[in-house]
Amino acid sequence: MSTNVALVGAQCEASGHPGACSEPAPGSVTATADAILSVEDTDVGSHATAAMHYPSHGHATDPEGNCINYQEHSIEPDQEHILRVNGEPVMLTGDSTTDPGSGGTAEIIGDGGNTILSITTDTA
Repeated sequence: MSTNVALVGAQCEASGHPGACSEPAPGSVTATADAILSVEDTDVGSHATAAMHYPSHGHATDPEGNCINYQEHSIEPDQEHILRVNGEPVMLTGDSTTDPGSGGTAEIIGDGGNTILSITTDTA
């Protein structure tokens, strides 16, 4: 299966939040350091230079049904791939981890406009 490398700006979403809150919570791959690899002038997300960032969003509701317990998260996906930059795995569309606030899944759902660089992943 071929999967695109996620660039800084790629869309993410995190599930598991109450319906009164943002469900799924929207986020994006954001830069955390200077990247040495880019595609068409946009940095490639790697575990060393980027994170899935979710701005402040609610994780619970009060007795009246209002969204409360707002948190923001910057987290790394769990997957590691053969394609690495400075020894750190790149991020791919479909990479995921657990949202620390909701216990749901935080996943990269877009590639940030990358239509050039992809890798074949082992699905076995």
